[in-house]
Amino acid sequence: MGRKLLLLAAFLAACGGTPSGEYDVPPLEVGKEVITPPGPVKLDVLFVIEHGVWIFEEKAALAEAFSLFVETLGAAGEFDLRVRVISSDAFSDAGKFQYAPAASFPSVTMHLRHWPCELDADCAKQFGDGWSCSPWGHPDLLNSNCSISSSCRRDCSSDEDCCNDFCHTEGCGENETCIAEQCVAPGGGGCLSECGDMGDGSYCRLKPDTAGCPETMPADWSPMEEPELFRCQAVFQHSMSFAASLDQWFRAAWLALDPEGPNAEQSASFLRDEAHLLLVFVGDEDDCSIDEDYCAPSSACQTDEDCPWASECREDEYFSELTGKKKKLCCGFIKKDYGSRCDLLGEFRGSEHHNCFYDLGCIDCGTDADCPEGWTCEQDKKCRPPWDGIFASYQNPPGMPLFSLSQVSDVYARYQSLKGESGMVMVAAISGDGLVKAGDEESFVCGDCLTDPKYDGCQAYLAQKASATPHCLADPSAEGCEELYALKLECIRECFYAARQDYPSGGGSYICDGPYGAQSFGSRFARLVDLFGPNGHFANSCDPEGMEKAMTDIAGMVVSVAK
Repeated sequence: MGRKLLLLAAFLAACGGTPSGEYDVPPLEVGKEVITPPGPVKLDVLFVIEHGVWIFEEKAALAEAFSLFVETLGAAGEFDLRVRVISSDAFSDAGKFQYAPAASFPSVTMHLRHWPCELDADCAKQFGDGWSCSPWGHPDLLNSNCSISSSCRRDCSSDEDCCNDFCHTEGCGENETCIAEQCVAPGGGGCLSECGDMGDGSYCRLKPDTAGCPETMPADWSPMEEPELFRCQAVFQHSMSFAASLDQWFRAAWLALDPEGPNAEQSASFLRDEAHLLLVFVGDEDDCSIDEDYCAPSSACQTDEDCPWASECREDEYFSELTGKKKKLCCGFIKKDYGSRCDLLGEFRGSEHHNCFYDLGCIDCGTDADCPEGWTCEQDKKCRPPWDGIFASYQNPPGMPLFSLSQVSDVYARYQSLKGESGMVMVAAISGDGLVKAGDEESFVCGDCLTDPKYDGCQAYLAQKASATPHCLADPSAEGCEELYALKLECIRECFYAARQDYPSGGGSYICDGPYGAQSFGSRFARLVDLFGPNGHFANSCDPEGMEKAMTDIAGMVVSVAK
C-alpha cells in the first residue's frame, strides 16, 4: 500500500502538480504508519582551502574537478546542495566565507619541478631549454629522507613560452601542448600560465582561472545547476601576510560554523537543521590550529592590543601560581618563526606539561615517585613529561613551542556538536601522504631513519622486507602484500618527520611529489578522518589520478552515508 501511495505522489509531480523533484503532497497516514513522500537530500558543504601561496595548482585543479563531485552526487539521486568556501587563515579571515574571486596571484606562484640540480644545465638536460636551477639554500641535493632539496623553474620572455609548456586544455593535441595562437590570442585556448617578473628574473607562473566571474559571488548560486561557478569561490585572493601563512584549517572551520562564535549569524544562515554537513579540508601541509589555551611563556601582555592577530591576553594560572603574582600572557598563537614547522609541534596538554620543556617550573625530584603520574625524574633531578617519539626534538630550534596545537579529539567533538543527530557530519581531507613504491629512495625512505633503532616503523619494515616475496618487493600494493605495504608507509612517514627535524635544512623536505608538486604529510587530517569512521575520507593529493579521483571518491562517501 505504501509503495502505491508514493508512486501516486510521483505521478502527480510528473503531471505538473508540483515542480519536478518536489512533493507538496502532505504526509499520508495508513493505520499507524505515517508515509512522507521523498525529497532531495540536503547537503551543506564547507571547503576549507589553504591560504598559502604554494597551493595555486591545487586550487585550479579543485575548481575543475568540482563538476565531477556534482555529477557523482546527481547520478545517485537528488541533492539540494549548498556550498561555501573559507580560507585556512584563522587570524585575518577568521572563518568568514569567501565571495571575492582572485584577480591575480602573488609573484612567487611559479611553476617548479623538484629535481637535483646545481647548475642550470642540470635542469635543461631534464626538462628542456629555458629551465634553470633554483636551489633551496643548503648544499645537499637530497634531504635526509631522500626528498629533493632543489628544483627547476621555467624561464620566459613572453606568455607564449609558458603556454607552450603549461597550457593543458582540450584540443591542444595529444602531447597537451597548445598552439601559441590558441593560448595567447583573445578567446583562444584560455591558457592559465603567464610570464611574470619574480624579482630575480622572469619565470612562468599560474594566473587565476576567474575570467567571467562576478566581482562578488552571490550566496544563493546553485552548485548542482552551475558547478562551473565554484571556481569563483575556490580560487580566492591570496594574502602574503604571516597571519595567512599560519594555516589553521580546524580552527578556521570552527570559527566559521560555531553557533555561538564570532560568525554566529553566518553559521545560522548557512547550516540547515535537516541537512547533512560535509567539511572538506584542502592543503599541501599539516594543520597548525593553535589551542586557545596555549599561552606563550615569552609573550607577556596587559590587554588584547598587546597581542598579535586574534590572540587573547589573559591571566595564566600556571605562571601566576608559580611566581606568586598575577601574570598575563598572549594565548592562542605562536611566533612566526615556527609557522613552517607546525607538523613537529604536537598537541597541547596543559601549561604544566608544556612549559617544563622550557625548564620553567619543572618539579625538583629525587625519584620517579616525586613526579606526576607518567613523568620521570631525569638526571638533572627534574621531573619531565614523556617525549612524543619522533616529536622529541627538544627545543630544536630553541624556544620551539612544543605541544601547542589543539587536540584532534577535541576538534572531532566540536564538529559533531554541530548536529544533534549522529551520522549527520562528514569530513574529508585532500592532503599529502606517502607513495609506497618498489624502490626505497623513490618512496623517500633512506638514511638514518632506516638504521636508527628508535624508528620502530622502519625497523619493522626492514624485517618484513627481508622475508618478503619478489612479487611483493616489485609491487607492495599487490594483493597479499598488505603487511609490507602498511609497514613501508609507516616508515615513509617516520623518515619524513626525521627529515623535518633536521634543522634548518629539513624545512624543504616533503613526503611525496605528485601532480601538484611536493606535499607534506597531513597527519592531523588523517587522524580526524579516522575518528569519523565511514563518515570520513582521506585523499592523497599525490595520487597520480589527481583531484578528479579525490572529488569523485568524496562524493561516493557522501552518497554511501546520506542516501
